[in-house]
Amino acid sequence: MISTSQFKFFSVFILLVFIETGLFAQTSKPHFEIKNAKDQKEAAIFYNSLKDMDLEQFRFYSERRVISCVNSAVTIELYSAKELLDLYQRPVHDANIRDNKALKTIEFIYYPEAGIAKAIIKN
Repeated sequence: MISTSQFKFFSVFILLVFIETGLFAQTSKPHFEIKNAKDQKEAAIFYNSLKDMDLEQFRFYSERRVISCVNSAVTIELYSAKELLDLYQRPVHDANIRDNKALKTIEFIYYPEAGIAKAIIKN
């Protein structure tokens, strides 16, 4: 059976591993910007739609990527992988786009009545 002190040590150790490896980095530090939202509500809807989405497959390596919305003026600007490395020492993800051969087309559709924005991937 594990003693209380062993449990505390193990818990702190796991927490430090998560912090050190950057597993919290994507959600705790900005990695995209929402631009041209008409108000805070619209910006919040896009933020909530994006915050848990895996955007690495759409992120360019050396420049920011701008993703448009079909039926709104909102654009999403993804920070580049290099920028995230410089800002947060976040390792470059294998899925980041290094050349146009791997380019996937993506756009958003905004459903204001439902309070959601959905990503549409075209390829």
